[in-house]
Amino acid sequence: DGIRGAVNQEHSLSITEIVLLQPKTVPKTSSGKIARSWCRKAFLGKTLKVIYRKAYRGTTSTFEIEQKDLTKEQKLTSEEIRILNKKDILLKLRADITKTGGVSPDAIQENVVMATLMDSLTLSQFKGLLEAEYYVKISDEYLFRESTTVKKLVEVVRLGYAPDDGDGSGAASTAVGNSGGLAGALGCPPGVVCTIL
Repeated sequence: DGIRGAVNQEHSLSITEIVLLQPKTVPKTSSGKIARSWCRKAFLGKTLKVIYRKAYRGTTSTFEIEQKDLTKEQKLTSEEIRILNKKDILLKLRADITKTGGVSPDAIQENVVMATLMDSLTLSQFKGLLEAEYYVKISDEYLFRESTTVKKLVEVVRLGYAPDDGDGSGAASTAVGNSGGLAGALGCPPGVVCTIL
């Protein structure tokens, strides 16, 4: 989970599987470069000399996340969410993080930074879930911050807003001056380079 978190944090990429190979067994070209197409074929054909393998999620991509079929009695109201105790909010958040991000429930500790649990696309999807099911308004950048932990998110859900997010209403993401210039105005998440063609 440490490798997965480091890659997510540094490159905003979602890792579905980690494979460690025996030393000096990676296919290389005659010039000594890694032969990526040969590696891909060997990976798919399961012919790599693997010493460790860990899969994080099945064949589901982040675009195929199932939408919950909630009826009115299943979906909690804003008032019902606010009166939940912290333990119940944490359990509900853990379940939603696991489902949305394909993260192992064991990896979701209270002090873990949200940006290390999910890639940028999944964090954006999770923000939508927070707004729709937890009635929380936060800025686009809030979940990408190093200070946003699962424990902090429990408090945010309990309050209905993030006190440390501008004016607490999520409005900080719409102000061009506070959102990283043109990239922020276009809605690009922090750490992502947006190109206008």
